Amino acid sequence: MFLISIAAALVVAPTAGEAASAKRGKACPDGAVCLWSKKNFRGDREVFEKKGATNVSRKLNNEASSVKNRTGDSVYLMDAKNGSTGDNYQCMFQPQYRDLGELGWNNVTTSILRPRPGDKHPVC
Repeated sequence: MFLISIAAALVVAPTAGEAASAKRGKACPDGAVCLWSKKNFRGDREVFEKKGATNVSRKLNNEASSVKNRTGDSVYLMDAKNGSTGDNYQCMFQPQYRDLGELGWNNVTTSILRPRPGDKHPVC
């Protein structure tokens, strides 16, 4: 009987604070660029917090469908590794895009470029 009481005590619903914390886990933190695998900021998420060029993980490479830019800086979504400035890139004019498909950019991003002073970057 004592073991049943312990087991019952361990199976409890999450508190409101725990549920809110889990929900915030999919939010994009201040100062970051975030990609999601599905439109409307759903699915797998990847967070980019440093300046310069950063390659997208294997999981989201050519799989991103929505993006938020919470940096206050210009950000470029690149269709090349290491932020290469080839012919195929997307400038982020708005702080977020719920559906990159509307820009013709669904499942295209390979790297993120958040230029540092002096970095070579595309002109939009």
